[in-house]
Amino acid sequence: MCESITQYSERKNIDKKLIDSFVENIYYLSIQTENPDDYIKLKEKLNELDYQKNINGKHIFYLSTPPKLYDTIIDGLRKSNLHKNGSIHNEKKIIVEKPFGFNLHSAEKLNKKLHSVFNEKQVYRIDHYLGKETVQNVLVLRFSNGIFEPLWNRNYIDRVEITSAENIGVENRGGYYEGIGALRDMIQNHMLQVAAFIAMEPPSNFDPDSIRNETMKVFQYPNDQIFLSETNTQTQLTFLARGRIFSNNIPPYTFDICHPKHPYGRQIQVTPTGRASIKRCSVTVTGNSCSCN
Repeated sequence: MCESITQYSERKNIDKKLIDSFVENIYYLSIQTENPDDYIKLKEKLNELDYQKNINGKHIFYLSTPPKLYDTIIDGLRKSNLHKNGSIHNEKKIIVEKPFGFNLHSAEKLNKKLHSVFNEKQVYRIDHYLGKETVQNVLVLRFSNGIFEPLWNRNYIDRVEITSAENIGVENRGGYYEGIGALRDMIQNHMLQVAAFIAMEPPSNFDPDSIRNETMKVFQYPNDQIFLSETNTQTQLTFLARGRIFSNNIPPYTFDICHPKHPYGRQIQVTPTGRASIKRCSVTVTGNSCSCN
C-alpha cells in the first residue's frame, strides 16, 4: 500500500513516516454478507478499535458493493444492532453509492428499506463523480469568477456540451455494464449532476443543503419536457476492439463480456456491417479471445 500511495499521489516527496502512520490505522476484515455470524465478528472488531483508538462508536458504513447486496447488508447491520446510535456524539452513518436502484420502483423500495433501519440524518446517498476536482472547479469557475459569472446565462451561451472521457479500459467491468448499463452508470447520475452544476442558480450558501436545493430546481423545471423537446439527443453504440492506452494493452470489450466470470453468460457478436447480436452461451477463453459454445 505504501508503494501505491507514493506511485499515485500528486505529491511525490511524501514523508515515509507520514504514510506509515496512516497505513497502521487501516484494518481489514473479510466477511460473507449473507452470514449473520460475520456481522457479530464485525461488531467485535469495531468494539475493539473503539477501545484502542478512542473512536467512541463513530462508525460510517460505506456500501461500495454490488447494489444487489444492499438489502442483505442493511438487514445484517440491523440484526447485529450496528445501526443504533449511542448518543449525539457517536452517531452511526451509512453511505450508499450509485446506482440507487434500477428504476423508480426499486429506488423507492431501497429508500423505504433504509428508513426502516436508519433515520434520514444517518443516510448519505452519494455520487462519487462530484468529488472529482474538475467537477468541483465548475462551481468555482461559475461563482468565483468576476468575468464568467455575469455572462453565464442563456443570453450569452448558445449550447453546452459535456464530454466524459476516461484513460482506462473496461477494467473487468463488462459484467457490471451488461447488468446496469452505461446509461444508468453515467448519464442518469454523473452527467446529470454535472449538468445541474452548470445550469443551477447561485445557492444562498455553499453548504450541502443549499447546493442540493438549487440542483434539484434544475430537474423540477416547470417544463418537464425541456431535456427531451429542446435537446438533440444522439446515441452511438460502439464496440471497442483491443487497443492501447499509454503503454498498456487493453483487451476488447467483447473479451470482457464473454469472460467465464461474467454472471450473465453472454457473448456479443458483431457482423462486418456493425450489427450486433447478444446470445447466451458457455464461454471458452484463450488468451485475449473467446469463443461461444
